[in-house]
Amino acid sequence: MKKNICIVFGLTNYRKKFLSKLNKEHRDVNNIYITADDIFSAIDIVKNRAENIIKDSSRIYDFIVKNNSTHYIINRDQHQKCINEFYRSISTNTGTDINFLKQNITTESAEYLLSEFSRFLFNNSERLSISSTLTKRENYQNIRNNNKLNNLNESRKINKYKDYKAGFLAKNVGFNINNFNGHLQNRSIGAHYEGDEKLSDELFCPKRPSKEFTDHSFYRNYNIGQKEYTKKAFSAFLDSDKAGFSYMKILEDEIYDKNMKNNSNISPSEYEFILQGRLIRKSFERAFIRKLSKLSIDWLENEADKTNSPIKEIIIYMEDVPPLRNNVPILSNSKDKKICTYNIDPNNFHHKWRNSDYKDIENYSSHSLITHSEVRHALKIMETKRNHHIKLIYADKFASAKSIFDNL
Repeated sequence: MKKNICIVFGLTNYRKKFLSKLNKEHRDVNNIYITADDIFSAIDIVKNRAENIIKDSSRIYDFIVKNNSTHYIINRDQHQKCINEFYRSISTNTGTDINFLKQNITTESAEYLLSEFSRFLFNNSERLSISSTLTKRENYQNIRNNNKLNNLNESRKINKYKDYKAGFLAKNVGFNINNFNGHLQNRSIGAHYEGDEKLSDELFCPKRPSKEFTDHSFYRNYNIGQKEYTKKAFSAFLDSDKAGFSYMKILEDEIYDKNMKNNSNISPSEYEFILQGRLIRKSFERAFIRKLSKLSIDWLENEADKTNSPIKEIIIYMEDVPPLRNNVPILSNSKDKKICTYNIDPNNFHHKWRNSDYKDIENYSSHSLITHSEVRHALKIMETKRNHHIKLIYADKFASAKSIFDNL
């Protein structure tokens, strides 16, 4: 097989243009640039993130129920369908013509990738377990609550999380841009009342949720931890991954039923359930995808070592972004390039979610991008493995604009 496939990681919005550019500019060297998402989509474990398909609970549940076996392994008569989906996903992600893709990624190579990755997932399925992660954190919390600390090292582990359930949701759900903009406009007010919990509660946490509060309040999830559906979700995952994603499917159906109501018939509590239920489902799906993505980097690195594998290298694409607010570090100078520290400095991949409580959910400063976890994981490999196959590419999206001013 031709060793010519490069897997590109990076922030989705920037990566698509970069992929298209690479596949056009490097046709003479026969390299082809794709994403790990293309493989995920082809084996039907989760759908392509670039296509904004987020209802993956059913697919993940099917994977777990079928003994951590992918659609590609179980349905051998569907192999061609999976391969076609592989080509379609790459074409959608990169804007590359499918005929060109088939010339550079043979059917043999496509079959190899889908088969070997499916086998790798089966053999390493314990690393995809959300249940084991939450169980460990639950045990830490119980030890802390019972004051049964044996040593300083254990104390540090135990006290890493303020509330591990709130932190889990804050880390995985992302942030609400409407809340973010509102927080920026009113941050002086927020700062003024920050020390007065009673006044803060009266301002941001009314006893009965209204649609306006649920839509716009920066603290709209302050009560999510008290909700029965939140308790059921965590209880199910503490039982097992199968039970957890089974409940995610139930939650999805309940959300759908309530969402089909005429808006005038939806009560404030039902409206709150729809939004918070989606948030919970999305958090657990993203937690699984985060684990899946990091695991895929290990597999790709192993494949790049093999002479008979089509995987050539891993590329982490970094692009500068404009400042969002004053307290986010933006650019730091190095000898030969400017780096956006918010995107790529491993020292700035914050863990503020560890100290989150429920009102911090959807807060800009508390969430953690999957891309950041991917990059952090790749950097660890680069630090520990001398002959790795990971390449960091830095690109400045403002280069063309700067050149105009430089030439004035």
